[in-house]
Amino acid sequence: MGKESQHAEDFMSSPLEPSDDAHQAGLVLVPEHFAVRIGDQEVVLTPTQFRLLSLLSSEPGRTFSRSELVETGIGDLVSERTVDVHIKELRRKLGPDRWRVETVPRQGYLFRVEAAHQGGPAN
Repeated sequence: MGKESQHAEDFMSSPLEPSDDAHQAGLVLVPEHFAVRIGDQEVVLTPTQFRLLSLLSSEPGRTFSRSELVETGIGDLVSERTVDVHIKELRRKLGPDRWRVETVPRQGYLFRVEAAHQGGPAN
């Protein structure tokens, strides 16, 4: 079993839940598919993207540093800068709702729930 697959299995045994605010804004994590449901559309994510979104959406408004993201379940990343690549791809997959994952310059990333957007995910 590959390193990412093992981490994915470890994570699946105790996934984080999005906050009530995130859930009310239409974000539902689907751990058995490594997916997120936004409204009526399901977007399949990589295990790493799923873990990032799960962690960020569990505490909207909280800024997570890159090192914190690596240390708290995203540990299969080679370096902290790799987080940037995964966030970029996560935003692309979320489509018009990419505003939900924001960059905090020189600090890290946060998930923001306000300003709900009616657009669907990118295909």
